[in-house]
Amino acid sequence: MKIQPLFHPGGPGHEADALEMIRMLDIPDDAPARRAFEARCAESDERAAEWEGAVSALSAGKSLRRFEPPAAIRNAVLEAARGERVVIPLPEARKPGEAWRLPGWRWAWAAIFLVFLWGGFMESQKQSEPTIEPGQLDAELLTLDQEMDSLMTDLEFDLESALQG
Repeated sequence: MKIQPLFHPGGPGHEADALEMIRMLDIPDDAPARRAFEARCAESDERAAEWEGAVSALSAGKSLRRFEPPAAIRNAVLEAARGERVVIPLPEARKPGEAWRLPGWRWAWAAIFLVFLWGGFMESQKQSEPTIEPGQLDAELLTLDQEMDSLMTDLEFDLESALQG
């Protein structure tokens, strides 16, 4: 036996017919809308077969025996459901002006971070400055003094030769 889907795809507008068929299953048998729908289904053998399949599946489902658990189990489950309720409190909503507030320990960590950042910045500035030791300063001054004397001598010699010549 070949199994066919209850609502297999048909031509254009078939999806609308399938949705309408599902809606019509909930309407009472004697309602005018359901009678008009059944009349339209009777026009096509394919639609009539689909409608009969849907109605038979629904009636088969309705004819199933409803399972009722034993009264002791049912009462135990209902008592457990009605038992103690657990209430989980929601966190308080922040007021509009309080969004920037941080706990104290976060401020402390931010301050420590800024101290280390400032110390690193100052250390980098200190290393980039040229440093001259006191002994080096005296040697530098002597060298500059000798160079100045040498330049003065050259300037006087050039001035004398320009005046004589």
